[in-house]
Amino acid sequence: QLLSMHGPYALITSQNKLILRRSDDPSYRFELTPRINHGHHGHIVIEGDRLAMGRHKIAIADLQQKKFLEIPESPGSRRDQNGAFVRIPNGQFLKIVHHGNKQELTLINTADGSITEATMENQTERFMEDRFLKAPGQRLLSFDRTLLFYDNSILSAWVTAN
Repeated sequence: QLLSMHGPYALITSQNKLILRRSDDPSYRFELTPRINHGHHGHIVIEGDRLAMGRHKIAIADLQQKKFLEIPESPGSRRDQNGAFVRIPNGQFLKIVHHGNKQELTLINTADGSITEATMENQTERFMEDRFLKAPGQRLLSFDRTLLFYDNSILSAWVTAN
């Protein structure tokens, strides 16, 4: 069963397994299960030959080599908990996990799998994923390191350091 298309990549399910195939290469087959469960397939983002997923546990795959990048464990980190996972420019993603009055941020570089973590401790209002401004059919409206979001009639921006 075809679930979605991402450029030349087709995400299919067969016998409760998630599998990527390529429309231009009938021999290409990359099985994503068990790293990615079937119920989470809607959170997969594929850009070029990189797969990224992070709404729950972060996963990055090199689709040319058909392998997942090893991301080192970080004891005490909340980055593998449920949170907002948003694309920002230059092949990077930002994961936001709410924890009490804090918001833990993880910047993920899909090119090399590097991760930078930070905590916002004095945030007056939580980032709300449904408040991100989105163009039709896109996940996020962003401009060179800037995320735009709104609250009723107020437009705000969050800017990354680099």
